[in-house]
Amino acid sequence: MLHPVATVDRMGYKAFPVVVSGAGRHWTVLDENYRLEPLADAFLTYLRYGRGRAESTTKAYAGALAVFLGWRETKGLDLLSGARNMHRFVAELRLTPIPVGRRSAGRPRSPQRVNGVMAAVNEFYKWAASNGHVDVSALSSLYEAPTQRWIGEPVARRAYPQPRARYRLAVVTNGRPRVATEEELAGLLRTCIHWRDRFLVIVLRYTGLRIGQALGLRHSDVHFLESSAELGCQISGPHLHVVSRTNPNRAANKSRRGYAVPVIAEVVWAYENYLAERDECRQAADSDFVFVNLFSEPRGAPMKLHAAQELFERLSKRGGLTRTVRPHMLRHSMATAVMEGGAHIDVVRELLGHSSISSTLIYSHASDQRMRDAVEAEARHRRGNREG
Repeated sequence: MLHPVATVDRMGYKAFPVVVSGAGRHWTVLDENYRLEPLADAFLTYLRYGRGRAESTTKAYAGALAVFLGWRETKGLDLLSGARNMHRFVAELRLTPIPVGRRSAGRPRSPQRVNGVMAAVNEFYKWAASNGHVDVSALSSLYEAPTQRWIGEPVARRAYPQPRARYRLAVVTNGRPRVATEEELAGLLRTCIHWRDRFLVIVLRYTGLRIGQALGLRHSDVHFLESSAELGCQISGPHLHVVSRTNPNRAANKSRRGYAVPVIAEVVWAYENYLAERDECRQAADSDFVFVNLFSEPRGAPMKLHAAQELFERLSKRGGLTRTVRPHMLRHSMATAVMEGGAHIDVVRELLGHSSISSTLIYSHASDQRMRDAVEAEARHRRGNREG
C-alpha cells in the first residue's frame, strides 16, 4: 500500500552548491535545518574530486539523493531497509506529481527522470557499501547478479559480465531522433547574425565537442596550422585540444582525460572570421577563452552554459525549425555522420573522447535512408536466391 504521494518530494532535503577554494564547485545535500547530510556530502565530494566528475554531475546526483533521503526519512528507514524497500520508492516516483516551482510541475516523472534518479541512488549505495556504511547485501536489492545466459549475449562481450540494475524503467521514444539533421544545421547557420554564434555551431557539429568542452576552450587549445611543432605539439594538421581544467564560467570537460580532435577547413575558416569580429570588442582582448560575451554584459567574460542554450533556442525559433536543436544533438550528428562514412567504432570513440566503446554506441543512430537501404538490399538478395 502506497503512502501519501506528497512524501516522495519532501522539501526538507535540498541540493546545495559548495565552493572549494582552488578546486572549483560541487553540490551537496542539506537537511531541513541546513546541516550537511554527512554520507551524501562525502559521496558527492568523492565523486567530484576523487573521480573527477563534472560539477553538473554532482548537481544532478545531489538533487536525486535529496529526493531519496527525504523519502527514506519520512518512512523511518535506515540505508539497508531503504534498499530493501526501493520498489516503494520507485512506485512513488512514478505516481507523485512534481511539486510546484520545479520544471514539469504537476506531472509525474517520466521514465527517463526516474531512471536518472535511480542511477544516482545506485551509485550512492555502491560507494556506501564499498566504504562500510551499509552492508553489501543492500546491493542485491538494487542489482541482479549475472547469469550464464548473460555471459553468452553478444552485446556484452565482456570477460566479466556486469550486474544489471533491478529498477530501470522502459523508455518509449517519440520517434524524434537525438540527431540534428543537415536541414536543421542549415537552418541554424542561416539565422546566425554573428560569426561567434556561427563558429560555435560549426565547432559543435564538426568536432563533436560537448557544449561544456567548447565553452572551456582557450586560444592555447586551438592549433589550426598545418604544423604545431613550434608550440611543442607533435600532432600534424589543424586540430583542437580538449583539456580538463577548472573554468570560471563552470564549463566542464566531463571527460577525465584530455584528447585532441582534428578539424576540417570549414572550422578554421569560421574561426578566422570570428577572430576578426572578436577583435572589435576591446574587453575580449584580456580573455584567453575562445567564446566570450561580445554583445551583452559583462563583455569579454567567458560565455556561460545558459547563454549558449538560450542562443540555440533563439536560432531554432528564428530558423523556423519544428523543434529546438540542443547543442548535444550536434555531437550526435557528428558521431552518426562519421560512422555512416565508414569510420571504425574505435576511431569514433577517440574522436568523442570516450574511455569505453559502450559510451560511443549510444551515439550510433541509423538514418531512415540507411534502414530503407538495408531492407531493400535484403529483398534483392532474397529475390536473387529465388531466381537462382
